[in-house]
Amino acid sequence: MQNPTRDNTGWGKSTVAEKEYISKRTAESARLAKEGHFLASLEGDPPERSVLDMGCGIGMHLCGMSERGFNCTGIDISPEAIREAVNNALMRNVKIDFLTGDFTSSRPEGEFGMIIMMGGTFGLLEESENFSLLSSLKENLLPGGRIVLGSENREYVISETEFSGKGSQKWERKGGVLCRKEEFFDLYLGRLNTRNEYMDISTGEKTHSPWTSTRIYSLSEARQMARAAGFTIERVYGSALGHQYSASAKEMIIVAKKDNGEDR
Repeated sequence: MQNPTRDNTGWGKSTVAEKEYISKRTAESARLAKEGHFLASLEGDPPERSVLDMGCGIGMHLCGMSERGFNCTGIDISPEAIREAVNNALMRNVKIDFLTGDFTSSRPEGEFGMIIMMGGTFGLLEESENFSLLSSLKENLLPGGRIVLGSENREYVISETEFSGKGSQKWERKGGVLCRKEEFFDLYLGRLNTRNEYMDISTGEKTHSPWTSTRIYSLSEARQMARAAGFTIERVYGSALGHQYSASAKEMIIVAKKDNGEDR
C-alpha cells in the first residue's frame, strides 16, 4: 500500500476524531492522574518542581503532578481540550496555567525543571523537525532539567499492527455512529499511519478522519537522537506508571536529563 497523504492538522478544529479522542481521554482520567503522580515521583530531584506539558490534552497528567507539589503549565492546540483541562483542574482544586497554541511554533517563556510530551505528541513532525524540536527544548529547561517522552513502543507496534493497511474489521458503536480504525506501520520510514472510518447508522454514509502519521522511534534511535540533541537517557519504562520496559510493553516512556556544557 502506498503511503497516505499525511495530515496532522486536524487537531484543534473540533473534528469528529478530536472529539472522540477527548472523550476517550476523559474516560481514562483516573489513570492519567495516577500517571501524573508517578511522573512527579521520578528518582532524582529536579532543579525546580515546575513542569511544562507540551500537548497537554485534557490536562490530567498535570492535575496529578500539581497534587504532588509541581507548578504546572500546559499548552495544547485544541481549544476544546483546553476547556476540558481547565474544568478538570477546577474539579480537582489545583491551580494550573493552561495555554491554547501550537507548541511547535510557540512556547511559554521561562525555564522549567521538567518538560513532558506524552500520548504520542512527539514524532508528529518530519524527521529533521522532530530533532530540531527536541534540541530546542533545552532552551526551556533549567540546568539539570529533564524531559519525559512517551510514545507507543515500536517493537510492540511492529508485532501487532497490520502492514497491509486493512486495519481493524471490527466496528464499534459510539452514539449514532459506527467507527473502526485503519492503520499500518511503514517499516521504511518508521511511521505509524492511522485514521478512523465512520458510518452514520441512520444513513449508512461513510466518512474518514484525516491520516495521522507519527514517527515511532526504537530505543536505540531515541538514544542516538537524545545524545545528539544534548540529553542523556537515564531511565526507560514500559508505561507511565513505571512498569518495566520490554519488547512486549505497549509504551516506551523515556526520561532524559539535559547535559551540562562540560558533558558534551
